[in-house]
Amino acid sequence: MRSPLSQSQLGIYYACKTSVNEFVNYQSPALFTFPKGIDLQRIQQAVYDALAAHPYLMSRIEEDADGVPYTIDGLPIKVDMLHVSEDEWKDAQNTFARTMDLYGVRLYRAEIYIVENHKENYLYLDFHHVLSDGFTMVLMVKDIERIYNGKKPSREMLDGAAVAQAELEQREDETLMNEARQWYSQEFANAAETESV
Repeated sequence: MRSPLSQSQLGIYYACKTSVNEFVNYQSPALFTFPKGIDLQRIQQAVYDALAAHPYLMSRIEEDADGVPYTIDGLPIKVDMLHVSEDEWKDAQNTFARTMDLYGVRLYRAEIYIVENHKENYLYLDFHHVLSDGFTMVLMVKDIERIYNGKKPSREMLDGAAVAQAELEQREDETLMNEARQWYSQEFANAAETESV
C-alpha cells in the first residue's frame, strides 16, 4: 500500500536527503545483551513477531515522478542470527548506527550476534526515524519481552501510514486550514514586535 509522508516525516526525509555529512543520521539504534543460556531461537522469533505486529516498519521510501516521497509497504521481515568471531564482532560494531540509505531495502536492522568466547549474546536493533520515533523502540522492546514470555504483542491502534493519511486529509480540508490560519494570525500577530531576551 502506498502512503504519504507526514509533515514530521517530510522534515526528516529532506534533512537526510540534503545532508552532505555521511555521519548525520536520524536513527534509533540500541544494543541489548543476553546471557548465554537464553533461548536464541525464541528471541529471534519474538523479534520477528514484534516486527510483524508493527507492519509499517516494513515500509520503504520511493519518490513519484514529481519527486514527492511516499512509503510503500510489504517488505519481508528480516531478523538475522549471526555467529561471529571476536574480530568479526569488532567489525560489526563499527557498522552500528551507520547512516542508512534512505532508499535502501529496509529502514531497520534487527540482528542477533553470537560471539565466540563471550558470556553474552547480543541483539542489535536500529530504526530509521523517518518510520519511527524514540517511543517505537520502547514498544518494540516491550513487545519482544511479552512475546518471549508467551504473551501477545501490544495491539497497534494507529500506524504511521494512518497518521500521515489523516494529516493529509486535514491539510486538504479548507475549513480546517482557514481556522488554523486564523488562529495563528491571532496568536502570533504581535510576534514581530516582541523583544527577545
